[in-house]
Amino acid sequence: MRIVKKNTDNPWRIMGLIGTLGLEILLFAFLGIWIGKALDERWGTEPAMLLIGIGAGLVLGFLSVIYTIIVHLKE
Repeated sequence: MRIVKKNTDNPWRIMGLIGTLGLEILLFAFLGIWIGKALDERWGTEPAMLLIGIGAGLVLGFLSVIYTIIVHLKE
């Protein structure tokens, strides 16, 4: 039985990981903005829900990045 080592030093894989991390933060932030604006329009609480949405989106984005890094390091 032959053990095959995964190529973790591949620069394309590292670039892909960096792109994924940035995209996760960006998507969660925009999702928070979209939900915050929708709630502001519905409840008339402009800019409170927008700010809460941005904060929540960034927090979720960074938590997603941390999870992705942990999974990647286990490989």
